[in-house]
Amino acid sequence: MAAFTYTLGEIRTRIRDLLNESTADFYTDAEINRWINDGERDIAEKGNALCHIDTISTTSGTRTVAFVGNKVAFLEYTYATDQGLGLKRITANQIGKLADNATSPQRWYFSGNNVAIEPEPDATYSLSAYIYDYPSTEMSADANIPEIPAEFRPLLILFGLVKGLEKIKRYQQAAQVYGMYLNELNHTRQDKIEIQIDSWDMIKDA
Repeated sequence: MAAFTYTLGEIRTRIRDLLNESTADFYTDAEINRWINDGERDIAEKGNALCHIDTISTTSGTRTVAFVGNKVAFLEYTYATDQGLGLKRITANQIGKLADNATSPQRWYFSGNNVAIEPEPDATYSLSAYIYDYPSTEMSADANIPEIPAEFRPLLILFGLVKGLEKIKRYQQAAQVYGMYLNELNHTRQDKIEIQIDSWDMIKDA
């Protein structure tokens, strides 16, 4: 028997099975597809399911650096080929309270939609930003496969079921399924994501 690949069409079929409607009638394909795409974004945000590495650069005399994505998990200062320094994450009120003689990036914190570097950069420095992000595109064709890792994909079925139950005003049952969804999302996040970034923990927090 072939493994379940979790394409958009297959996920929609699973949701329909649970809603006891095998073909489009009360629930249209378009709205179930929308729920699946909404679910993928929700999983990416709540579960930190999508992570990529971008190169961002400081500007001399400017503390903040823009990034593209949901949020930064970790910053690394690349000071030589294949050599980098993990920056410690601090809070804004710690600026100037952690004495050292370094002029290159050592620490960082969030500043609005940017990251801010301490000490204030005196030159252009290259930083590797580990960024949690949203899916890059919405799925529309039945053969499309979600961007989130395979471990997270079964949760799309639960998310779609919640939306289907809400549509028929079965709110208590929807709340129960949503609780299951959040519980499984948390467990999957811990198993898949937190293990991956375990090696960052000692340096990303001040």
